[in-house]
Amino acid sequence: ALGCFLKKHGLMQVRCNKDWGAVVKEKYKAQVGAGPDTVADMRCPVAGRMAADYLYRQGEHGSGEPIRGKQGPSLVIPDIEPILIHCARELAERPDLADGEKIITTPCRILADMGNKLELKDTHFVPWNRFLAALGEPMEPAPDASPIPPGFFKDLPFSVVSRSGRPAIESYVTGNDWKNAKLIELLYCVQGCHRGDGVR
Repeated sequence: ALGCFLKKHGLMQVRCNKDWGAVVKEKYKAQVGAGPDTVADMRCPVAGRMAADYLYRQGEHGSGEPIRGKQGPSLVIPDIEPILIHCARELAERPDLADGEKIITTPCRILADMGNKLELKDTHFVPWNRFLAALGEPMEPAPDASPIPPGFFKDLPFSVVSRSGRPAIESYVTGNDWKNAKLIELLYCVQGCHRGDGVR
């Protein structure tokens, strides 16, 4: 169905040659292994910003380096880009795609804005609903289950806590409960990206 839809509009689907999901997971694994502190998940720009804002309100700041001076572990805000950004960088640089425009659809406006600020060559990020509107296609109901649900880090060999939705993230981070985990998975949309403002 997707192939027919894209062909109708003169588009084609492309796939990455590299498994960027696995690469990103390994980056988080290495970050956690680099010290005694707790690492915040930055795959979701909005949720990651909430964790960074918490540090700012505490009079702290960080970008890959732990905040020192307090008892117990510190919260690390790693400089690890979302998986979709990793994918887009590959597609923008691929010689076999050099003669065409790349359109990266996103589940939310924030991720699209983040990607477009990179100004990758011939690469444009657009939320799914705006993509459909530009093609004159109707919006279909979003799926009930997310293709990107919580649990991305569950197979890593250390304590991971997952929180989704603004209230749950705020309560968890500001209550300092994060100090009991090595990695906190954070998704702003409840139960995953299928609830993003680019999908619903």
